Amino acid sequence: VTAHQAKVMVIGVAQHTIAAGSYGFILKEGVGTIKCGGGAALTADTPFTTGGSAAGTAIDYADDTSSANIGVIGHAVNALGSLATGAAWISCG
Repeated sequence: VTAHQAKVMVIGVAQHTIAAGSYGFILKEGVGTIKCGGGAALTADTPFTTGGSAAGTAIDYADDTSSANIGVIGHAVNALGSLATGAAWISCG
């Protein structure tokens, strides 16, 4: 998605490209891979959420009124640059 989704709406993080109308695998909890949103960067050891600028990307979680109902879905292991992929602890609970 390119817009924030509440944590309860996130069932997991795709670990590979899943074409429309196809089947695939998602990771609900554990160490996996995420992709940083474009024009942004993920900070190392920082919580992230959905809503990156490109579909299927993550952004740093910001606890403010515009995202008050948005949940943390994981923590980035290392800093990631715009549209880079990297390891993360994912917890979509």
